[in-house]
Amino acid sequence: MTTRNKDFSRRKFLQLAGTGIAGAVLAACAPAATAPPEAPKPADTQAPVATQAPAATEAPAAAAATPVPTTAPPPAAAASLEFVMNDSPGWADSVNKMMKMYMDAHPNVTVKFTPVDWGQLTVVLPPRFAAKEPPDLLLCDAFWPWVQQGLVLDLNPFIEKDKPDLSIIADKGAGLVLGNPARYGLPFDFTGSVIPFNKTHFDKYGIEHPKPGWTMDDFAAMAVKATRDKAGKSPLDSGFDPKNIAVYGTQLSNWTFFGALIKSWGGQPWSKDGKTCLFDEANALECFTFFNDLACKQHALMGPGGAPSGTDPFASAMCATSIEGEWQLALYKDIKDFDWDVAAWPNGKKENWQYGGSDALGIAKDSKYIDAAWDFEKYWIFDKPAALTTGIIMPPALNEAGLDPTILNGRMGTRGPTMDNLVWAYTNMRKYADCSLYYQSIHPEQWQPVLGDMLSSLLTLCNEPASTLVPKTAKQITEILQKPA
Repeated sequence: MTTRNKDFSRRKFLQLAGTGIAGAVLAACAPAATAPPEAPKPADTQAPVATQAPAATEAPAAAAATPVPTTAPPPAAAASLEFVMNDSPGWADSVNKMMKMYMDAHPNVTVKFTPVDWGQLTVVLPPRFAAKEPPDLLLCDAFWPWVQQGLVLDLNPFIEKDKPDLSIIADKGAGLVLGNPARYGLPFDFTGSVIPFNKTHFDKYGIEHPKPGWTMDDFAAMAVKATRDKAGKSPLDSGFDPKNIAVYGTQLSNWTFFGALIKSWGGQPWSKDGKTCLFDEANALECFTFFNDLACKQHALMGPGGAPSGTDPFASAMCATSIEGEWQLALYKDIKDFDWDVAAWPNGKKENWQYGGSDALGIAKDSKYIDAAWDFEKYWIFDKPAALTTGIIMPPALNEAGLDPTILNGRMGTRGPTMDNLVWAYTNMRKYADCSLYYQSIHPEQWQPVLGDMLSSLLTLCNEPASTLVPKTAKQITEILQKPA
Protein backbone atom coordinates (compact mmCIF):
# COMPACT_ATOMS: atom_id res chain seq x y z
CA MET A 1 0.00 0.00 0.00
CA THR A 2 1.06 3.57 -0.55
CA THR A 3 0.98 6.30 2.06
CA ARG A 4 -2.77 6.90 1.89
CA ASN A 5 -3.72 4.06 -0.43
CA LYS A 6 -5.47 6.59 -2.61
CA ASP A 7 -7.20 4.17 -4.95
CA PHE A 8 -9.30 2.32 -2.44
CA SER A 9 -12.89 3.37 -1.97
CA ARG A 10 -13.30 4.09 1.74
CA ARG A 11 -9.88 5.59 2.21
CA LYS A 12 -10.47 7.43 -1.02
CA PHE A 13 -13.64 8.92 0.44
CA LEU A 14 -12.02 9.77 3.75
CA GLN A 15 -9.06 11.46 2.12
CA LEU A 16 -11.12 13.32 -0.44
CA ALA A 17 -13.35 14.53 2.37
CA GLY A 18 -10.50 16.80 3.36
CA THR A 19 -10.25 18.35 -0.09
CA GLY A 20 -13.89 18.99 -0.91
CA ILE A 21 -14.26 16.15 -3.42
CA ALA A 22 -15.99 13.53 -1.30
CA GLY A 23 -19.32 15.30 -1.17
CA ALA A 24 -19.55 15.30 -4.94
CA VAL A 25 -18.56 11.66 -5.12
CA LEU A 26 -21.16 10.59 -2.59
CA ALA A 27 -23.85 12.72 -4.17
CA ALA A 28 -23.21 11.00 -7.50
CA CYS A 29 -23.09 14.08 -9.69
CA ALA A 30 -23.84 16.69 -7.04
CA PRO A 31 -21.74 19.86 -7.36
CA ALA A 32 -18.40 19.79 -5.55
CA ALA A 33 -18.29 21.48 -2.16
CA THR A 34 -15.65 22.44 0.36
CA ALA A 35 -15.85 19.42 2.63
CA PRO A 36 -14.57 18.82 6.14
CA PRO A 37 -10.94 18.81 7.18
CA GLU A 38 -8.36 16.19 6.33
CA ALA A 39 -9.68 12.70 6.27
CA PRO A 40 -8.37 9.44 4.78
CA LYS A 41 -9.68 6.31 2.61
CA PRO A 42 -9.48 2.38 1.34
CA ALA A 43 -11.14 -0.40 -0.69
CA ASP A 44 -12.20 0.03 3.09
CA THR A 45 -16.01 1.73 5.39
CA GLN A 46 -20.79 2.10 8.93
CA ALA A 47 -24.18 2.94 9.64
CA PRO A 48 -24.69 3.58 13.31
CA VAL A 49 -24.23 0.42 15.31
CA ALA A 50 -27.47 -0.22 17.11
CA THR A 51 -26.08 -2.37 19.90
CA GLN A 52 -24.23 -0.74 22.75
CA ALA A 53 -20.70 -2.05 23.07
CA PRO A 54 -19.64 -3.21 26.54
CA ALA A 55 -16.76 -1.45 28.24
CA ALA A 56 -13.40 -3.16 28.26
CA THR A 57 -10.48 -2.56 30.56
CA GLU A 58 -7.98 -4.77 28.85
CA ALA A 59 -7.16 -5.95 25.38
CA PRO A 60 -9.74 -8.55 24.39
CA ALA A 61 -8.50 -11.83 23.01
CA ALA A 62 -9.13 -12.60 19.36
CA ALA A 63 -12.28 -14.67 19.07
CA ALA A 64 -11.99 -18.05 17.43
CA ALA A 65 -13.99 -18.25 14.23
CA THR A 66 -15.44 -21.14 12.33
CA PRO A 67 -15.25 -20.25 8.64
CA VAL A 68 -18.03 -21.16 6.28
CA PRO A 69 -16.86 -24.35 4.56
CA THR A 70 -15.31 -23.87 1.16
CA THR A 71 -16.43 -27.26 -0.11
CA ALA A 72 -20.15 -26.54 -0.25
CA PRO A 73 -21.69 -28.04 -3.40
CA PRO A 74 -21.73 -25.62 -6.31
CA PRO A 75 -25.02 -24.23 -7.60
CA ALA A 76 -26.86 -26.72 -9.77
CA ALA A 77 -26.80 -24.49 -12.86
CA ALA A 78 -23.76 -22.95 -14.50
CA ALA A 79 -23.26 -19.31 -13.60
CA SER A 80 -21.11 -16.44 -14.84
CA LEU A 81 -20.64 -13.75 -12.20
CA GLU A 82 -19.16 -10.26 -12.46
CA PHE A 83 -17.85 -8.14 -9.58
CA VAL A 84 -17.27 -4.41 -10.16
CA MET A 85 -15.18 -2.17 -7.94
CA ASN A 86 -12.40 0.41 -8.15
CA ASP A 87 -8.83 -0.87 -8.40
CA SER A 88 -5.54 -0.17 -6.64
CA PRO A 89 -2.00 -1.55 -6.99
CA GLY A 90 -2.10 -5.24 -6.16
CA TRP A 91 -5.86 -5.37 -5.58
CA ALA A 92 -6.87 -6.90 -8.92
CA ASP A 93 -4.20 -9.58 -8.59
CA SER A 94 -5.37 -10.57 -5.10
CA VAL A 95 -9.06 -10.53 -6.06
CA ASN A 96 -8.41 -12.63 -9.15
CA LYS A 97 -6.38 -15.10 -7.12
CA MET A 98 -9.22 -15.44 -4.61
CA MET A 99 -11.72 -15.87 -7.45
CA LYS A 100 -9.62 -18.63 -8.98
CA MET A 101 -9.66 -20.43 -5.62
CA TYR A 102 -13.45 -20.26 -5.67
CA MET A 103 -13.71 -21.40 -9.29
CA ASP A 104 -11.41 -24.34 -8.65
CA ALA A 105 -13.89 -25.54 -6.01
CA HIS A 106 -16.93 -24.62 -8.16
CA PRO A 107 -16.03 -25.62 -11.73
CA ASN A 108 -19.43 -24.66 -13.17
CA VAL A 109 -19.12 -21.04 -11.96
CA THR A 110 -16.96 -18.31 -13.46
CA VAL A 111 -16.27 -15.06 -11.60
CA LYS A 112 -14.78 -11.98 -13.25
CA PHE A 113 -13.46 -8.80 -11.63
CA THR A 114 -14.09 -5.62 -13.62
CA PRO A 115 -12.11 -2.66 -12.25
CA VAL A 116 -13.63 0.80 -12.72
CA ASP A 117 -12.06 4.05 -11.63
CA TRP A 118 -13.54 5.28 -8.32
CA GLY A 119 -14.79 8.52 -9.85
CA GLN A 120 -16.41 6.65 -12.74
CA LEU A 121 -18.47 4.14 -10.76
CA THR A 122 -21.50 6.44 -10.64
CA VAL A 123 -21.06 7.18 -14.33
CA VAL A 124 -20.55 3.65 -15.65
CA LEU A 125 -22.98 1.66 -13.52
CA PRO A 126 -26.35 3.53 -13.66
CA PRO A 127 -26.78 2.87 -17.42
CA ARG A 128 -26.12 -0.81 -16.80
CA PHE A 129 -28.82 -0.89 -14.13
CA ALA A 130 -31.19 0.91 -16.47
CA ALA A 131 -30.52 -1.71 -19.15
CA LYS A 132 -31.03 -4.48 -16.57
CA GLU A 133 -27.49 -5.69 -17.18
CA PRO A 134 -25.80 -4.74 -13.91
CA PRO A 135 -22.80 -6.52 -12.41
CA ASP A 136 -23.89 -9.32 -10.12
CA LEU A 137 -21.81 -8.10 -7.17
CA LEU A 138 -20.72 -4.56 -6.34
CA LEU A 139 -20.13 -2.00 -3.60
CA CYS A 140 -23.35 -1.38 -1.69
CA ASP A 141 -22.75 1.21 1.01
CA ALA A 142 -25.60 3.58 1.88
CA PHE A 143 -24.54 6.47 -0.32
CA TRP A 144 -24.37 4.65 -3.66
CA PRO A 145 -27.29 5.52 -5.98
CA TRP A 146 -28.11 1.87 -6.71
CA VAL A 147 -28.65 1.35 -2.97
CA GLN A 148 -30.65 4.57 -2.61
CA GLN A 149 -32.83 3.60 -5.58
CA GLY A 150 -33.56 0.07 -4.36
CA LEU A 151 -31.72 -1.69 -7.19
CA VAL A 152 -29.92 -4.18 -4.95
CA LEU A 153 -31.17 -7.05 -2.82
CA ASP A 154 -31.96 -7.02 0.86
CA LEU A 155 -29.68 -9.78 2.15
CA ASN A 156 -31.65 -10.38 5.34
CA PRO A 157 -33.72 -13.27 3.86
CA PHE A 158 -30.50 -14.99 2.73
CA ILE A 159 -28.90 -14.45 6.14
CA GLU A 160 -32.00 -15.81 7.91
CA LYS A 161 -31.98 -18.88 5.66
CA ASP A 162 -28.28 -19.78 5.82
CA LYS A 163 -27.47 -18.24 9.21
CA PRO A 164 -23.83 -17.25 8.62
CA ASP A 165 -22.23 -16.19 11.90
CA LEU A 166 -22.09 -12.40 11.72
CA SER A 167 -20.38 -12.26 15.12
CA ILE A 168 -17.07 -13.33 13.56
CA ILE A 169 -16.84 -10.35 11.20
CA ALA A 170 -16.12 -6.70 11.99
CA ASP A 171 -18.43 -3.80 11.19
CA LYS A 172 -21.93 -5.17 11.46
CA GLY A 173 -23.17 -1.75 10.31
CA ALA A 174 -21.88 -2.18 6.76
CA GLY A 175 -24.63 -2.25 4.14
CA LEU A 176 -27.23 -0.60 6.37
CA VAL A 177 -29.14 2.61 5.68
CA LEU A 178 -30.39 4.84 8.51
CA GLY A 179 -34.06 4.26 9.24
CA ASN A 180 -34.21 1.18 6.99
CA PRO A 181 -34.23 -2.41 8.34
CA ALA A 182 -32.88 -3.87 5.09
CA ARG A 183 -29.24 -4.97 4.81
CA TYR A 184 -27.91 -4.25 1.36
CA GLY A 185 -24.44 -5.66 1.83
CA LEU A 186 -21.98 -7.43 4.09
CA PRO A 187 -18.43 -6.21 4.77
CA PHE A 188 -15.62 -7.88 2.83
CA ASP A 189 -12.83 -5.55 4.03
CA PHE A 190 -12.21 -3.48 7.15
CA THR A 191 -10.17 -0.52 8.25
CA GLY A 192 -10.19 1.75 11.26
CA SER A 193 -8.24 4.00 13.58
CA VAL A 194 -5.48 3.49 16.13
CA ILE A 195 -3.35 5.85 18.20
CA PRO A 196 0.35 5.78 17.29
CA PHE A 197 2.68 7.33 19.86
CA ASN A 198 6.31 8.46 19.73
CA LYS A 199 8.08 6.32 22.32
CA THR A 200 11.32 8.26 22.00
CA HIS A 201 9.53 11.52 22.81
CA PHE A 202 7.51 9.94 25.63
CA ASP A 203 10.63 8.47 27.23
CA LYS A 204 12.55 11.75 26.92
CA TYR A 205 9.95 13.51 29.05
CA GLY A 206 9.10 10.61 31.38
CA ILE A 207 5.57 10.11 30.06
CA GLU A 208 3.89 6.77 30.78
CA HIS A 209 3.05 4.73 27.70
CA PRO A 210 -0.62 3.98 26.91
CA LYS A 211 -1.78 0.59 28.12
CA PRO A 212 -5.04 -1.40 28.20
CA GLY A 213 -7.59 0.23 30.45
CA TRP A 214 -6.40 3.80 29.84
CA THR A 215 -9.10 6.48 29.67
CA MET A 216 -9.90 9.64 27.74
CA ASP A 217 -8.64 11.64 30.72
CA ASP A 218 -5.36 9.68 30.58
CA PHE A 219 -5.16 10.48 26.87
CA ALA A 220 -5.65 14.21 27.49
CA ALA A 221 -3.09 14.26 30.31
CA MET A 222 -0.52 12.48 28.12
CA ALA A 223 -1.16 14.91 25.28
CA VAL A 224 -0.60 17.93 27.55
CA LYS A 225 2.63 16.49 28.99
CA ALA A 226 3.91 15.59 25.52
CA THR A 227 3.27 19.07 24.08
CA ARG A 228 6.45 21.14 23.94
CA ASP A 229 7.21 24.65 22.77
CA LYS A 230 10.48 25.56 21.08
CA ALA A 231 12.09 26.09 24.48
CA GLY A 232 11.10 22.58 25.58
CA LYS A 233 8.37 23.73 27.96
CA SER A 234 4.98 22.05 28.28
CA PRO A 235 1.62 23.78 28.90
CA LEU A 236 2.12 22.80 32.56
CA ASP A 237 5.30 24.89 32.81
CA SER A 238 5.58 28.58 33.60
CA GLY A 239 6.51 30.55 30.49
CA PHE A 240 5.09 28.05 27.99
CA ASP A 241 4.67 29.76 24.60
CA PRO A 242 1.51 28.54 22.79
CA LYS A 243 2.46 30.56 19.70
CA ASN A 244 5.68 28.64 19.19
CA ILE A 245 4.83 24.97 19.66
CA ALA A 246 7.46 22.56 18.39
CA VAL A 247 5.61 19.32 19.18
CA TYR A 248 1.88 18.97 19.81
CA GLY A 249 0.75 16.22 22.13
CA THR A 250 -1.74 14.88 19.61
CA GLN A 251 -3.58 15.67 16.40
CA LEU A 252 -7.09 15.07 15.11
CA SER A 253 -8.02 16.14 11.60
CA ASN A 254 -10.31 13.32 10.49
CA TRP A 255 -13.93 14.41 10.90
CA THR A 256 -15.28 10.90 10.35
CA PHE A 257 -13.80 9.79 13.68
CA PHE A 258 -16.23 12.00 15.58
CA GLY A 259 -19.06 9.48 15.19
CA ALA A 260 -17.15 7.00 17.38
CA LEU A 261 -15.97 9.76 19.71
CA ILE A 262 -19.50 11.06 20.30
CA LYS A 263 -20.67 7.52 21.06
CA SER A 264 -17.74 7.11 23.49
CA TRP A 265 -19.30 9.91 25.52
CA GLY A 266 -22.66 8.09 25.43
CA GLY A 267 -24.17 10.19 22.66
CA GLN A 268 -25.38 9.56 19.13
CA PRO A 269 -24.60 11.71 16.09
CA TRP A 270 -28.03 11.15 14.48
CA SER A 271 -31.60 10.29 15.34
CA LYS A 272 -32.70 6.74 14.45
CA ASP A 273 -34.24 7.88 11.18
CA GLY A 274 -31.11 9.87 10.35
CA LYS A 275 -33.00 13.14 9.88
CA THR A 276 -31.95 14.99 13.04
CA CYS A 277 -28.40 15.94 13.99
CA LEU A 278 -27.81 15.31 17.71
CA PHE A 279 -24.47 17.10 18.14
CA ASP A 280 -26.11 19.45 20.66
CA GLU A 281 -27.33 16.63 22.92
CA ALA A 282 -25.56 16.85 26.30
CA ASN A 283 -23.21 13.87 25.86
CA ALA A 284 -22.20 14.81 22.31
CA LEU A 285 -21.66 18.43 23.32
CA GLU A 286 -19.42 17.27 26.16
CA CYS A 287 -17.33 15.35 23.61
CA PHE A 288 -16.85 18.38 21.36
CA THR A 289 -16.07 20.54 24.40
CA PHE A 290 -13.38 18.06 25.53
CA PHE A 291 -11.48 18.36 22.25
CA ASN A 292 -12.13 22.11 21.96
CA ASP A 293 -10.51 22.58 25.39
CA LEU A 294 -7.61 20.27 24.52
CA ALA A 295 -6.90 22.33 21.40
CA CYS A 296 -7.70 25.88 22.48
CA LYS A 297 -7.19 26.03 26.25
CA GLN A 298 -4.50 23.42 26.80
CA HIS A 299 -2.80 23.94 23.40
CA ALA A 300 -2.09 20.21 23.16
CA LEU A 301 -4.00 19.26 20.00
CA MET A 302 -3.18 20.12 16.39
CA GLY A 303 -6.42 20.54 14.49
CA PRO A 304 -7.28 20.53 10.77
CA GLY A 305 -4.79 22.35 8.61
CA GLY A 306 -2.10 22.44 11.28
CA ALA A 307 0.53 20.66 9.21
CA PRO A 308 1.86 21.73 5.79
CA SER A 309 0.10 20.07 2.87
CA GLY A 310 1.44 16.60 2.19
CA THR A 311 3.09 16.35 5.61
CA ASP A 312 2.08 13.66 8.08
CA PRO A 313 2.22 15.25 11.56
CA PHE A 314 3.18 12.04 13.34
CA ALA A 315 5.79 10.76 10.88
CA SER A 316 7.43 14.19 10.83
CA ALA A 317 7.48 14.32 14.68
CA MET A 318 5.25 17.40 14.76
CA CYS A 319 2.86 15.46 17.04
CA ALA A 320 3.76 12.97 19.75
CA THR A 321 0.53 11.00 19.28
CA SER A 322 -2.20 10.96 16.68
CA ILE A 323 -5.77 9.73 16.38
CA GLU A 324 -5.15 8.26 12.96
CA GLY A 325 -6.30 5.68 10.46
CA GLU A 326 -4.52 2.35 10.69
CA TRP A 327 -3.75 2.67 6.99
CA GLN A 328 -1.10 5.28 7.89
CA LEU A 329 0.94 2.52 9.48
CA ALA A 330 1.96 1.64 5.93
CA LEU A 331 3.81 4.97 6.01
CA TYR A 332 4.93 4.81 9.65
CA LYS A 333 6.65 1.46 9.21
CA ASP A 334 9.36 3.37 7.33
CA ILE A 335 10.05 5.77 10.23
CA LYS A 336 13.77 5.79 11.03
CA ASP A 337 14.14 8.81 13.34
CA PHE A 338 12.35 7.59 16.47
CA ASP A 339 10.88 4.53 18.17
CA TRP A 340 7.10 4.29 18.13
CA ASP A 341 4.20 2.05 19.04
CA VAL A 342 0.41 1.99 18.77
CA ALA A 343 -2.46 1.91 21.23
CA ALA A 344 -6.15 1.16 21.05
CA TRP A 345 -8.45 4.10 21.60
CA PRO A 346 -8.91 4.91 25.30
CA ASN A 347 -11.92 3.62 27.16
CA GLY A 348 -14.75 6.04 26.51
CA LYS A 349 -16.35 8.27 29.09
CA LYS A 350 -19.47 6.07 29.04
CA GLU A 351 -19.05 3.47 26.27
CA ASN A 352 -16.20 2.00 24.22
CA TRP A 353 -16.07 2.80 20.53
CA GLN A 354 -13.25 3.01 18.01
CA TYR A 355 -13.53 4.22 14.45
CA GLY A 356 -13.74 1.28 12.05
CA GLY A 357 -15.69 0.37 8.97
CA SER A 358 -15.84 -1.46 5.67
CA ASP A 359 -16.90 -1.60 2.08
CA ALA A 360 -20.15 -3.55 1.78
CA LEU A 361 -20.58 -6.22 -0.89
CA GLY A 362 -24.10 -6.54 -2.27
CA ILE A 363 -26.02 -8.25 -5.07
CA ALA A 364 -27.98 -6.57 -7.86
CA LYS A 365 -31.69 -7.41 -8.03
CA ASP A 366 -31.35 -7.99 -11.77
CA SER A 367 -28.50 -10.45 -11.42
CA LYS A 368 -29.22 -13.58 -13.45
CA TYR A 369 -27.38 -15.70 -10.89
CA ILE A 370 -28.53 -14.54 -7.48
CA ASP A 371 -27.97 -17.86 -5.67
CA ALA A 372 -24.49 -18.23 -7.12
CA ALA A 373 -23.68 -14.61 -6.21
CA TRP A 374 -24.75 -15.18 -2.61
CA ASP A 375 -22.69 -18.37 -2.43
CA PHE A 376 -19.63 -16.50 -3.69
CA GLU A 377 -20.22 -13.60 -1.27
CA LYS A 378 -20.31 -15.97 1.70
CA TYR A 379 -17.12 -17.63 0.50
CA TRP A 380 -15.15 -14.41 0.18
CA ILE A 381 -16.30 -12.96 3.50
CA PHE A 382 -16.33 -16.00 5.80
CA ASP A 383 -13.66 -18.35 4.40
CA LYS A 384 -10.31 -17.62 6.06
CA PRO A 385 -8.02 -18.55 3.12
CA ALA A 386 -10.16 -16.40 0.81
CA ALA A 387 -10.17 -13.50 3.27
CA LEU A 388 -6.40 -13.75 3.75
CA THR A 389 -5.81 -13.73 0.01
CA THR A 390 -7.36 -10.30 -0.52
CA GLY A 391 -6.48 -9.24 3.03
CA ILE A 392 -2.83 -8.93 2.10
CA ILE A 393 -3.86 -5.78 0.20
CA MET A 394 -6.97 -4.71 2.12
CA PRO A 395 -7.54 -5.96 5.70
CA PRO A 396 -10.47 -8.43 5.69
CA ALA A 397 -13.71 -8.17 7.66
CA LEU A 398 -13.29 -11.71 9.02
CA ASN A 399 -11.74 -11.14 12.46
CA GLU A 400 -9.74 -14.36 12.54
CA ALA A 401 -8.08 -13.42 9.25
CA GLY A 402 -7.65 -9.73 10.07
CA LEU A 403 -5.79 -10.55 13.31
CA ASP A 404 -3.64 -13.22 11.68
CA PRO A 405 0.13 -12.53 11.76
CA THR A 406 0.12 -12.72 7.97
CA ILE A 407 -1.87 -9.48 7.95
CA LEU A 408 -0.45 -7.75 11.04
CA ASN A 409 3.17 -8.32 10.05
CA GLY A 410 2.52 -6.04 7.11
CA ARG A 411 2.22 -3.12 9.58
CA MET A 412 5.53 -3.81 11.33
CA GLY A 413 8.47 -1.47 10.76
CA THR A 414 12.06 -1.40 11.97
CA ARG A 415 11.29 0.97 14.89
CA GLY A 416 7.72 0.00 15.74
CA PRO A 417 5.14 -1.09 16.63
CA THR A 418 5.25 -4.04 19.04
CA MET A 419 3.09 -7.00 18.10
CA ASP A 420 1.34 -7.04 21.50
CA ASN A 421 0.16 -3.46 21.12
CA LEU A 422 -0.75 -4.03 17.49
CA VAL A 423 -3.01 -6.93 18.46
CA TRP A 424 -4.55 -4.84 21.27
CA ALA A 425 -5.30 -1.90 18.98
CA TYR A 426 -6.61 -4.00 16.08
CA THR A 427 -8.72 -6.25 18.29
CA ASN A 428 -10.44 -3.28 19.93
CA MET A 429 -10.84 -1.60 16.56
CA ARG A 430 -12.83 -4.60 15.36
CA LYS A 431 -14.75 -5.16 18.57
CA TYR A 432 -15.92 -1.57 18.98
CA ALA A 433 -16.14 -0.49 15.34
CA ASP A 434 -18.23 2.58 14.51
CA CYS A 435 -18.52 4.49 11.26
CA SER A 436 -21.74 6.39 11.87
CA LEU A 437 -20.69 9.66 10.23
CA TYR A 438 -19.50 7.95 7.07
CA TYR A 439 -22.79 6.14 6.55
CA GLN A 440 -25.02 9.23 6.87
CA SER A 441 -26.17 9.36 3.26
CA ILE A 442 -28.75 12.21 3.34
CA HIS A 443 -27.41 15.26 1.45
CA PRO A 444 -23.76 14.57 2.42
CA GLU A 445 -22.46 17.16 -0.05
CA GLN A 446 -24.31 19.81 1.97
CA TRP A 447 -23.80 18.88 5.63
CA GLN A 448 -20.18 17.71 5.45
CA PRO A 449 -18.78 21.20 4.73
CA VAL A 450 -20.82 22.56 7.65
CA LEU A 451 -19.28 19.99 9.98
CA GLY A 452 -15.84 20.77 8.56
CA ASP A 453 -16.24 24.47 9.28
CA MET A 454 -17.31 23.71 12.84
CA LEU A 455 -14.30 21.49 13.51
CA SER A 456 -11.92 24.04 12.03
CA SER A 457 -13.31 26.61 14.44
CA LEU A 458 -13.23 24.27 17.44
CA LEU A 459 -9.81 22.71 16.85
CA THR A 460 -7.76 25.27 14.90
CA LEU A 461 -9.18 28.80 14.83
CA CYS A 462 -10.44 28.75 18.43
CA ASN A 463 -12.78 31.62 17.55
CA GLU A 464 -15.98 30.34 19.17
CA PRO A 465 -16.60 27.98 22.09
CA ALA A 466 -18.29 24.62 21.65
CA SER A 467 -21.17 25.69 23.89
CA THR A 468 -22.47 28.14 21.28
CA LEU A 469 -21.05 26.83 18.00
CA VAL A 470 -22.13 23.18 18.29
CA PRO A 471 -25.87 23.88 18.85
CA LYS A 472 -25.90 26.29 15.88
CA THR A 473 -24.21 23.68 13.71
CA ALA A 474 -26.58 20.92 14.83
CA LYS A 475 -29.56 23.10 13.88
CA GLN A 476 -28.05 23.92 10.49
CA ILE A 477 -27.27 20.27 9.70
CA THR A 478 -30.75 19.17 10.80
CA GLU A 479 -32.28 21.67 8.39
CA ILE A 480 -30.19 20.12 5.62
CA LEU A 481 -31.13 16.57 6.57
CA GLN A 482 -34.83 17.43 6.52
CA LYS A 483 -34.82 18.93 3.05
CA PRO A 484 -36.70 16.95 0.41
CA ALA A 485 -34.57 14.36 -1.38
